[in-house]
Amino acid sequence: MTKLLNDATVYEPTLAKFNPLCIRVTEFYFESRYPLFPISVAVEKEVRQMLTEAEELIAKSLAIT
Repeated sequence: MTKLLNDATVYEPTLAKFNPLCIRVTEFYFESRYPLFPISVAVEKEVRQMLTEAEELIAKSLAIT
């Protein structure tokens, strides 16, 4: 996910602010896909914040196209 965002920031530099979100979400993917990775715990507040940021990223992405 971070690779895709990095590619997109070449065309839309304002997307760079979503890099921390993409890193965190990618961690969750690897943890679910590869069980030997250490499991991180996200509290509800963190999950809600990530969801809000993801919705903002999606809205911004749709507005660009």
